[in-house]
Amino acid sequence: MGHEARLAGMLDRYTKEQFNATCFRIQLELQEVLRARAFFAWLAEPKQQLPLAGTLFRCKREGMTRELGWDSALAGVEVIPIAGGHLDLVMEPHLSANRPL
Repeated sequence: MGHEARLAGMLDRYTKEQFNATCFRIQLELQEVLRARAFFAWLAEPKQQLPLAGTLFRCKREGMTRELGWDSALAGVEVIPIAGGHLDLVMEPHLSANRPL
């Protein structure tokens, strides 16, 4: 933790102009770590609630609130559960269940 920028730089440097499935997967995981860190920092900040409603397509995540903190930023949140995880959202077999949503 704390060396994400160095790791991203090494991945870019050593995989330039070639596709490496392992490095690609590491980059996806690294992006997820950075997104999660930014998300939890955002959750901790005080927010003015906007008079808007939003729709959240949500994969199952244990230990997290149903609205993922969006209820503190929006007046209303409709939560629609999706099949699979983030990467599965647009891939079969989950796509056939998620597409109608």
